[in-house]
Amino acid sequence: MPMTMKSVNSAAGKWAGHMRRGAQLRSEKDYLAALALVPELAERKLSLIKTLRGLADLYAENARLEDAALLLERISQEASAPTRIFWCDYARLLFRLAEQQLRNKQIARANSSLEKVRGIAQQAQGHAEMEALCREGWLAIGTLFEQAGDWVPAELYFGRALEIAPGATAPDALQIYAELAWRAYWRRDFERCDHWALRACEAPADLLHPKLGHPQARAAAFLGALGSAAAQNHLPKVCDHFFEWARKILNDAAPSGSVELADLLVAWGSCAPNEVLAELRFQEALNLREQLLGENHPKSVELRQALGLGGESGFKQGFEHPPAEKAKISPAFKTPRAASVQELKVLQRRLVKLAHPDQAQDDAEFELRNKMMIEINDAATRGDGARLLRLASQVREALQRHGWLRSK
Repeated sequence: MPMTMKSVNSAAGKWAGHMRRGAQLRSEKDYLAALALVPELAERKLSLIKTLRGLADLYAENARLEDAALLLERISQEASAPTRIFWCDYARLLFRLAEQQLRNKQIARANSSLEKVRGIAQQAQGHAEMEALCREGWLAIGTLFEQAGDWVPAELYFGRALEIAPGATAPDALQIYAELAWRAYWRRDFERCDHWALRACEAPADLLHPKLGHPQARAAAFLGALGSAAAQNHLPKVCDHFFEWARKILNDAAPSGSVELADLLVAWGSCAPNEVLAELRFQEALNLREQLLGENHPKSVELRQALGLGGESGFKQGFEHPPAEKAKISPAFKTPRAASVQELKVLQRRLVKLAHPDQAQDDAEFELRNKMMIEINDAATRGDGARLLRLASQVREALQRHGWLRSK
C-alpha cells in the first residue's frame, strides 16, 4: 500500500519518540524500534544515519565495541560525505577496539582494526583532532606491545605515532623515547634501554618542542640522568657508559666546549668512585665555565665554592680543608676506591701539559715550570694521588698568578 502523508507523519512522530527515549534511557530496544520505522519515513537516509549513530554510541558506552564499529562502518557507506568529526569518532572507536582485541589475544582482528584506522585517517588529513587522536592511539598500541616485550610491533607503532608533530601540551619524540628507556632501565634491560635512548638521541628536531631546549643538550641531559641513576644503583660501568655517550654528543655539537658539557662533567664528577677521578672532571668543568662564562660568573664561583677551591690567594685544593669547612661535593652513594694507575697517568699527563717548560718565554718562567715538573714526576712515580691533586691546584694557581697560564 502506498504511504499517505498521515502515515508518514505518524511514523515520524513515533520514530522521534523512540529516538528521544533511546537517548534519555540508553535503551537499545527504543533504538531498534526507531530503526524499524526508518523505511516509513520521508528522509530515510538521514534518519537511518541518525538512528545508527545513536545505537553505535550506546554500544560504545556499553563496551560492545565490535557492534559499534559495524554500525559506524555502515554509516560511512550510507553517508554521501561523512564529516571530519565522524571520521575522528570512528578512528577513536577503532583504537579502543584494537586495544580490547590485543588484550584478548585477537591479534589478527586487532591488525584489521588498525589498518582501517590508517585508511580513515586519510579521510581527515590535516585535521588537528585526527592527528592528535591518531598519535595518542598509536602510542597506546605501541605501549601494549612494549609491555608484552614484543619489540617489532612496538617499534612500528611508536614510529607511526612520532611521525606526527605533537601538540603544545603533548610529549614530543625525545620525551616518549626517554620514558621508554627509563622503563627498560628499571627492568635492568640495558640493551633495550640503549635502543630507546638511541631513538631519543636521533629524534628529528622538527618533531621536538623548541622551547624545551636544543635537541643535543636535551639528549645529553637525559643520558646524564641515566648515568646518575646507574651510580646510585651501584652500576659503575653503566654509569660511565651513559656519561661517555652524553659527552660525545656534546663534543660533536660543540667541539670547542659548551656550558652544557661543563654541567655534565660536574654531574659525572659527583658520581666518581674516588677523589682523583672526581677532581679531574670537576677541574675540566671549572676550566670550561671560566673559559666560556668568565671567572666571576655565578656558575664558576659556585663550582669553586662547592669544590672548596676558593680562597683569598686564589685556588686552594679542596681536599686540604678540614672536614668541617670542606663542602660536600659527592653524594652519599659514592663508593670509596683507590685511584687506579690509569687515572693517575691521566692526571699526570694533564699536569704535564699545564706545566711543561717548553711553554716558558723567559728564564724565570722556565725555572718555575721546571720545578713544577720535577714535583709532578716525583708524585707520579710514587703513585701519590693525593699529592698530584694538591699539585693540580697549586700549579694552576701559581701560573695564573704570574700570568703564565696558557694551557687549559
